[in-house]
Amino acid sequence: MTIKKMNNDIQLVELEAKHAAITPYLRSADVQEIQAFSGISPAVAVAFSIAQSRPGFCILYKKKPAVIFGAAPIENRKGCIWLLGTDEIYNYPITFYRESKKILPLLMQDYNYLENYVDARNVLSLRWLKWLGFTVKDAQIMGVENKLFHHVFIGK
Repeated sequence: MTIKKMNNDIQLVELEAKHAAITPYLRSADVQEIQAFSGISPAVAVAFSIAQSRPGFCILYKKKPAVIFGAAPIENRKGCIWLLGTDEIYNYPITFYRESKKILPLLMQDYNYLENYVDARNVLSLRWLKWLGFTVKDAQIMGVENKLFHHVFIGK
């Protein structure tokens, strides 16, 4: 179901299992982050994220999954926000930034607080999260590869 048509090439739809087809096309920064933090395969991370998300969304670019994202419940109206994308995201950066600001309230509707950990090497994701209003804490060593990660969070 289309939630919003952003322009002729871009649509926002509810996240479905079929959107896992994005996996082979993930940005290298997202693949590095998955492996450094958890050590699991991108396919497992994508499947888990899709299954756990309440809510979850997919941005289709020319009818193909370009970005998947959502929020998964942790506890007591606290959620884990996540986003995985392809290099197609670079084809519409202004639209992505503007629309993501409008979509954030949809992700927060069931949560008072959203958080996650972002690889310090993922500079573009960190810049985007700051722009959205997330607090980005100093990086700490964590994950299975002992890399630097920033705790990011936002609350109502």
